[in-house]
Amino acid sequence: MPLKTFPGFLLTADELSAFCYTENIFVITTKNQNLIRFVCLEPENFLFWLESNQVRNIHAQPHADLPVHTQETSVQFDWLKQLSKMAIMLMRKMPAELFVRKYKALSK
Repeated sequence: MPLKTFPGFLLTADELSAFCYTENIFVITTKNQNLIRFVCLEPENFLFWLESNQVRNIHAQPHADLPVHTQETSVQFDWLKQLSKMAIMLMRKMPAELFVRKYKALSK
């Protein structure tokens, strides 16, 4: 049975819903719909911990409640991936004007 906690991370695996990541920056959604950022010094170990606890990687697998092969889910997942990319850019301290322009373009 995998550990429910990870050293240096304040939440338990049971509180997490899904995640995406790049390099050592993780964007994680909690089951109570909060979005958090976690910068990890051991990203391979943290990724293994998330996967061992069956926290959903939004880049690797679709949500179980949605049908997989439809036009509607394709659009939803494209939007979710774009949103996660924007969140990662924001976390890397992208200039505010660029973030606003990308958000407005995505919202249309």
